[in-house]
Amino acid sequence: MTPCDFHFAEGDGEITWNAIEMDGVGWYRFDIIKGGMEKYGVRAPMLRPSPVDPNLGTRYLSFAGLSARGTSQQYLDATAAAVDAVEQAIDYLGKFGYTPEQAYTIISVAPCEMHVGGIVDIPNAAVTLKIPLDIFDQDILPR
Repeated sequence: MTPCDFHFAEGDGEITWNAIEMDGVGWYRFDIIKGGMEKYGVRAPMLRPSPVDPNLGTRYLSFAGLSARGTSQQYLDATAAAVDAVEQAIDYLGKFGYTPEQAYTIISVAPCEMHVGGIVDIPNAAVTLKIPLDIFDQDILPR
């Protein structure tokens, strides 16, 4: 049994240092494969996530961020694309009464999903940010 810094909720990408913290105790099982890093050609530990996923419904609103804005092109920069997606989501949530700080915090602590959407279309990188709709007490779909 090991005390840990558990997060009840935190969006993918750890956008800020915010999360919904919780107390917890964890049980961990490790398998060490002698020479495994070399054998499997990996440079960092691998892990198998929990088979239990949070269930926040199946309705999401996705924002696509790109590594280009106006005349500026950040060559295959996934971080720039992630920032673009987050900024669009913050601006969008502002249309529903959320301050930029509130929207930023929602995206940080809610179980939002961030994925690399594409890095093959040189010179553009794309990142998507999915926000679960069922966490809101109002309808935030565009109408």
